[in-house]
This record gives sequence, structure tokens and C-alpha cells, in this order.
Amino acid sequence: NTNLVPNIEYTYEVATYRTVGSERVYSTPCAPVSATPYFGPVTNVKAAVASSSSVKLTWSSVSGASGYEVRRWDAAASKYVVVASTTRTYYTNTSLPPNVSCTYQVAAYRTVNGVRCYSTPCTPVSATPTLGGVTNAAASRYNSTKIKLTWSAVSGRSGYEIFRSATPDGTFVSVGTTTSTYYYNGGLTTGTPYYYIVKAYVTVGGVRYY
Repeated sequence: NTNLVPNIEYTYEVATYRTVGSERVYSTPCAPVSATPYFGPVTNVKAAVASSSSVKLTWSSVSGASGYEVRRWDAAASKYVVVASTTRTYYTNTSLPPNVSCTYQVAAYRTVNGVRCYSTPCTPVSATPTLGGVTNAAASRYNSTKIKLTWSAVSGRSGYEIFRSATPDGTFVSVGTTTSTYYYNGGLTTGTPYYYIVKAYVTVGGVRYY
């Protein structure tokens, strides 16, 4: 008996028959018997950081599955929302804001008569795509009106933005961006101290995350 909805119990009777003339004459049916076509949950689900703005999910295959549905928790909607359907046992969720934890569930599905029948979702798994801070930043005099800034590269960044203030605890204002690990700030007043901070950023959906 094929094309059944999984995880639902089906009960059967079997009767013999004998054809007499053009009619079937049946025996008493057997005692009812039952079975449930089992569709197991997705197991061995793992979430790992793939980059500063992406998470890769992997899981074990489920026997009889037509595919898998990946769902991510949406805090604003207070529910899991579907982010992908795939026939593979992995998926990379891209274009995520960095430094924000992402929680997922994966469910297998089997298509029966054009309708998706789902397994129980897996236990939620989480990962946080991380954009690290700028390290080893240094400022030095380049000439009488220019300062050179240098720093170490940050993995996964789209670029860097440089901010300047006249005092260490003052308001820092953006003076420029670069994709390099150095920056020259010119047009300065000789003999005046300047203070800088450098932030790495990644651009996701046209928005900069620092």
C-alpha cells in the first residue's frame, strides 16, 4: 500500500473471496492489523559559522525523504520561518547580520500526491556569524599635515571606516573608508593631536554592520 501519509497509523482487514458466477463471495475478514509508515526526524544537525555573514548547516540523510526544509527563528514574528528547501544534506544561509545569533530547525519532508508531509523538526541549533574587531591599530605622523593609520586585517569584512576626534573622549566623526589595512588622513593642522578609531564593517542588504 503506497503513497501513504507518514507517521499516521493505518489499519487493515484481509478477506478471501471466491467468484461464483459473476459475484464475489467473501470469507469473514481477519482480525484488524495496524502499521505506521515511519518517517524519522532529521538527526546530527550542526550549525557552524561559514563567514562574517553566513552560517552553514549540515545533517544526516533521512530514508524516504523527498527533501528538507530549513527554518530560522524570527524573533519579530515569534516563530520559525522557512529560509530554504533543498534535496541536499547541507545548506549555507547567507546575507546575515554579523554578531547576531541565528537559531534553526531542519525538517525532512516526503511529497505524497503533491502534498508535503513533514517529519518532526530537529532540536534547534544555533550559530553566530562573527565580525571581529580591528586589532593592532596604530597612528603615526606621515608629514606635517598628514597622519598614517595601519591595522591588522579582519576576516570577512567588506571594508573599514575611520573615525576621528579632537579629544580621546570626544565625538568621533567618520573621515573615510577603505578596503586596505592602512589609511592616510590629510589636511590636518601641524602640531595638533588627533584621535582615531577604526571599525571593520560588512555590508548586508545595503546596510553596514560594524
